[in-house]
Amino acid sequence: MQSVENDVDGKRKRNWQLRYSTFLPEEWLKNPNLASKVPYFKGDNRGFDPESSRFRTRVDVYIHEKESEAEIEFSKAVGKSEAYNHEGDFLEEGVASDEDILVKRVLSNHEKTTIQLTHSVGNPIIISPAVDYKVIGTFYRNGEINIAGYHDQAPHHEVYLKEADDQNWEPLHLAENKGLEMMAHPTANHLWRYSTFTQ
Repeated sequence: MQSVENDVDGKRKRNWQLRYSTFLPEEWLKNPNLASKVPYFKGDNRGFDPESSRFRTRVDVYIHEKESEAEIEFSKAVGKSEAYNHEGDFLEEGVASDEDILVKRVLSNHEKTTIQLTHSVGNPIIISPAVDYKVIGTFYRNGEINIAGYHDQAPHHEVYLKEADDQNWEPLHLAENKGLEMMAHPTANHLWRYSTFTQ
């Protein structure tokens, strides 16, 4: 049996990992812009899966609870975009910039830690709306969690959480693509919330 590390108040110190991925479930996607020189894009060809290596973007946020506050670390990755013509011939590929994927610590003390994740990633091949989302999560030392966010209604979005030593991810939010045209403003954002607090 491993000994559980506790803080000065006797509360257990946890190491959380939050994973947020966006992906295109289809094998092939038709470009909604009929005037574009690129008629088709290759999708990720998968369903909801926290461990899949195919995605448009992925962010992992690590929250390591320490004595008085928490250490916050994160990693980010952007998948390759591939364009094809009507005959299925390869046209070009590119990887979008990850500079607008940002994580910041809003608050951290001996009772709770709050983080904010913001994301805006465009298409590297054609001019199109970026994939935008925002998440604010609060992790309490007693194990309670409160996470809320909003995102574009495309592509698929999946959010998972686990304690670092656990094998299994807990799904917090799974949302299906409503169509690439739903990324254009002023389309309504999809709002979501996950909380362990009982109502």
